[in-house]
Amino acid sequence: MYGIVDCDNCYVSCERVFRPDLEGKAVVVLSNNDGCVVARSNEAKALGIKEGTPYFQLAQQFPDKKIAVFSSNYELYGDLTSRVLSIIAQEAPSYFRYSIDERFVYLDGMEHFNLQQWGENLHRRIKKSVGMPVSIGLAPTAAGIVALWVQAAADKGKTLTNADIKDIFSHSCDTDEFTKAAPHRFGAGKINAYKGLLYVLGLDTGIQGLSQKQPAGITFRVENGQLIAEGAEDGTAVTLYNLSGAIVRRATVLAGSVSLAGLQKGVYAVQLGKLGSTLIRL
Repeated sequence: MYGIVDCDNCYVSCERVFRPDLEGKAVVVLSNNDGCVVARSNEAKALGIKEGTPYFQLAQQFPDKKIAVFSSNYELYGDLTSRVLSIIAQEAPSYFRYSIDERFVYLDGMEHFNLQQWGENLHRRIKKSVGMPVSIGLAPTAAGIVALWVQAAADKGKTLTNADIKDIFSHSCDTDEFTKAAPHRFGAGKINAYKGLLYVLGLDTGIQGLSQKQPAGITFRVENGQLIAEGAEDGTAVTLYNLSGAIVRRATVLAGSVSLAGLQKGVYAVQLGKLGSTLIRL
């Protein structure tokens, strides 16, 4: 079973943690240098405020509306979403942080749990402990993985068709003596979510030497302009690639982290020595 935990209107929700008086009111958060709207509360969306609206146009387009406006505070957002992640890490057997506000969870061994109750309890715990509302979606293995692939394809401006999904399965599933012995039953083989994700992003063959497995025992997160690699030894080589396959940074782990300063927003592949790779979003 797989699932996704998504912080609702993340930046706005972070601001509301310290401004509960703004619950139920229109709130927007602006980009760097207060250029344009990058996050909106549901109330702001209902007013018709679009993502990307220049700040100076808000007063022109909504002259009679009260809108709370915040400059972006990435240190705050990183801190609060890391607290959310720490709770997820306690409740889920394993997880993958896809962006600052999205985490995919792998619920191996929990098939006999009441997963609806598990999700509701996780939602309540995060809201009570951090103050952040989250949405949680759970689905059987294949559906959950396909949802991950669909979202990744959107990052490359592509919409997956049924034929695309079949093609991903054929290129990323693992086979062994059991699946080969009964191809009529197992089809393409055993689903490998991460290999499929690399294939969707064109990174499976686009980057020579990029591992198609994630490193065991290493937890990654992006925080305050740093890639935190918990469990990685200092001195371990790190190579970052963009989605075009170009190397954008070579570094080594120092004090459990690597600087991401100067990198543009986007999705990057990270090769951690010979231990494996992962994906991060800035």
